[in-house]
Formats: sequence, structure tokens, C-alpha cells
Amino acid sequence: MKEQQAAHRERRYLSEPSYSVTEQGEDGFVVYAPPGANVSLFFRLWEIKKHNTENTAVTATVRRASDQLNIRGLQYLAKLTSAHRQTDGDLGRLFAELGDLWINADPRAGAGVGVATNTLTPPATCFSPLETTLDRFVNAGQLEGLLCVIEDFTEFADEVRRMVWSAL
Repeated sequence: MKEQQAAHRERRYLSEPSYSVTEQGEDGFVVYAPPGANVSLFFRLWEIKKHNTENTAVTATVRRASDQLNIRGLQYLAKLTSAHRQTDGDLGRLFAELGDLWINADPRAGAGVGVATNTLTPPATCFSPLETTLDRFVNAGQLEGLLCVIEDFTEFADEVRRMVWSAL
């Protein structure tokens, strides 16, 4: 397992997860600030997909998620702006600007695609569709990808269930 340390940013806001898999909207939204600096907040809008077929490459799932962000990203951000219109301070100002920042591919805006799969051999690269679909985001770090390989979903689900029940 590899984990990237986030020394270059501090999380300031993380959206609540939706409990409905059919609800339209972003799968994740995170606001960050550079550590120890008095500079502008920045955000990443995330789309998360499950890849569970051996018939297509993980890249196809990344493409589908990237397309969804490209087509619906502004709509997702408009919902967030509306939901947080009463938020004060720097965070409130960022929420008010989300749409403009996205449209202009401002360095404070960005996107990410996360894919969970049970493919036993993860590909060396699979996130090129993110770069080609959202090619207006050209600054380093504006686009992020996360590939999570779970070899046995059933075993993983059983372990999660065991952990949840043990905490009750």
C-alpha cells in the first residue's frame, strides 16, 4: 500500500458522504490550504468509480469518471455553492467562487478520479483520460488520481462488517 503524505496542504473542509448511490452530485469535495501560509484556499472535486470487469481496462473507468466531471462538474459545484451560501470567512468566499474558478481552470480549482477495483495486477498507468478530458487544468497538482486495488471484495466486506459490529 502506498500513501502520499500531504505535507503540501492542510485539509480545511471535507464534504459529507452521500448515503445514496443513485443521488446525483459530487462523490467528494475537499478544500485545502497550504500549510502555515496566509494564502487562498483551493479545492478538488472528486468522482469515484468501481471497476469490476475484466473485459475493459481500468482506463475506461477513469475515462467515464473524467467525462462525468467534465460534463457535470459545474452543476455539482453550483449545488455546493447554494448549499453553503451562509458560510462565512475564507471558506464562504471560496464556495461563492467555485463556478468561476472551475470555468476558468483557476489554479485554486482541480479534480480527482478515484477507482476501486479487484483487478489483481494494477496497471502502471491509467489516468491519462483525466489529463486529456480535463486538459484545461494545466497546473501541477490540479488533477489527481487514486487507484485502490482490493483483491477480494467479499473478504474486504466481511472484514469491514466485523469491525463495524465490534464497535457497537
